[in-house]
Parts: sequence; structure tokens; C-alpha cells
Amino acid sequence: MIIRYFFLSFLFSLILFFLILGAPALFTSSYIILNPYTFKGGGSLGYKFGYIGSLILLISMLYSFKISSKDKRKWLNLHCNLSIVGSLLILIHSGFPFSFTFFNPFEHIKLGLGFEGLVGVQGLATWFTIFVLISGIFGKYLYGKFFLSKIFKVWLDFHVTLTGGLYVTGLFHLIISVFLKHTSAI
Repeated sequence: MIIRYFFLSFLFSLILFFLILGAPALFTSSYIILNPYTFKGGGSLGYKFGYIGSLILLISMLYSFKISSKDKRKWLNLHCNLSIVGSLLILIHSGFPFSFTFFNPFEHIKLGLGFEGLVGVQGLATWFTIFVLISGIFGKYLYGKFFLSKIFKVWLDFHVTLTGGLYVTGLFHLIISVFLKHTSAI
């Protein structure tokens, strides 16, 4: 039963992901689609993927404000599916793993240079995206097994902390991208 559920959730996420990924192909030239750098942050589709992925992640946060407990499972499913799709779009936006240049983001953070020294924060945001996604998948497993136990509560605190880190670094990346466009694409 649980394997069937994970399979259906994964299948729904994949379909939604490819619909979002494929929709721009209907309105752009073949050169843009065939050039992989257009999907990265500085490319024509890359910005759109970053904004759409971020918006989807923000929408998935509505799970935190769920109204009734009887729909808790539906909200969790929606939260998981939206988070997977949003995270995948953000990872494509970052160029991960093929043209990702921030495998060690801390070597790109130089506080003495002001905002320009915070370029590595975008790499840190990508790593937070990966960790939050992995943590969420692990938490979905824990939710089914140990919902009221201490291990689930510890995981929940950890997941919320990681998510906070993602939103803080993502906000810094957005500020740097808007005000210092030439710097954020380095």
C-alpha cells in the first residue's frame, strides 16, 4: 500500500514537472531548447524556472497553515508533490549537477566585499534545497510510521530549521540577483 502511494505521488510529481518543463518549448525556438545554458539561472528559461520553482515552494508552505485535521493527509500529499516539483525546477535553475559551480559555496563567500562577496549564497541555497528535499522524503516515511513519537518531532524541528535556512539563503540570492545581476551569474 505504501509503495503504491509513493509510486503514485512520484508519478504525479513527474507529470507535473514535465508539464512545467515542456510548456516553454511550445513558445520558444528550438535553439533555446537545445542549448542547456538557457535552463540555468542566467538563461532565458533559467530565470523563469527559478521564479516558478520558488513560487511553487511558497505555495507548498500552505501545508503549515492547514485548517482541519481531517484533510491532513491530502494537504501533506499536496505539500510533498509541490515541494518535489519546485525543488527540481530550482535545481535545474542552479545548473545542478552538470554546470553547478558552487560545490563548495563557502569559498565563494567573501564578507569583506559587501553584497558582491555573497555570491556563494546561491550555492548554499542550492545545497539547502537538496537537503530539505531529502529530509522531506525521509519525513514522509517517518510520518507513516512514527507520527506521534519523539523521533518524528526531532525530525520536524530539523526539517523546519533546514527550510528556514533555505528561505533565508534564497531571499539573499533573490536580492543579489535583482540588484547585482552581473554578480549573481558568476
